[in-house]
Amino acid sequence: MIYLVGGSPRCGKTTLSKAIARNKRISFISVDVLRPMIMSSYKVSELKGLFPSESVKTPKGKFRFEVIDAKEAIRIMNVESKTTWPPVKALIEKLIEREEDYIIEGANLMPKLLKQLKGTKYWKHIKVVYLVKTDLEKIKSGFAKTTKGVYDWMYPHIKDDNNRITMAGKYVQGYGTYFEKEAKKYGFKVFNTQDDFKEVLKAAQKHLC
Repeated sequence: MIYLVGGSPRCGKTTLSKAIARNKRISFISVDVLRPMIMSSYKVSELKGLFPSESVKTPKGKFRFEVIDAKEAIRIMNVESKTTWPPVKALIEKLIEREEDYIIEGANLMPKLLKQLKGTKYWKHIKVVYLVKTDLEKIKSGFAKTTKGVYDWMYPHIKDDNNRITMAGKYVQGYGTYFEKEAKKYGFKVFNTQDDFKEVLKAAQKHLC
C-alpha cells in the first residue's frame, strides 16, 4: 500500500508519516527530498520557470512568509507541483508494481494531480489524507503547543514577535483553506489538526491504516 500525506505546512504531515512508518515498519520520504534530484534533471535556464521559488530571495534573518504572501506562495506551489508530479507519479506506480509499501508526504501532493490516479489499476493500492489548519487564532496559539519537545526551525525565532507569529499564522491559514477546498473538491479525506493535534493525527492514522 502507498500512503500519501498532503496538506499545509506545519499541520503534522511529517509527524503522521513517522507514526505510520513506525507502526507499519515501512519507509517514508518527503517530496522535498526528491526535489533536488528532480531539479538536477533540468537545465539551469529552465529552472526559473519550473521552480519559481528559486528566484524568491529571502534576506538573512527573514522568513518566506515575510517576503511573499500565502496567495503567491500557493501560486508558486502549483507551478512546482506540476513540475515534480510526473516523477513522483512514476515512483508511486513503480513502488506499487514492485508490491512495496511506502509513505510519501509533502505539500506538493496536490489533489488535482492525485486525481489522475483515480480509475487506474494503481488506485486500489493507494490511500490519501490531507492535513490542514484554518483558524488563525488557533494556528497562532498552536505554534508552541504542537512543536513542544520537537525540533522547530522557525518558532524559536518568532516566538517573541507577535507580528511575525500573525504573519506565519496567515501563511498556514492560507494554505489550509486552499487545501481543504481542493481536497474536498476531488473527494479526498481532510483532517483539521488545529484543535486536538495528537488525537486528530491518531484519527488520520486510523483512517489510513
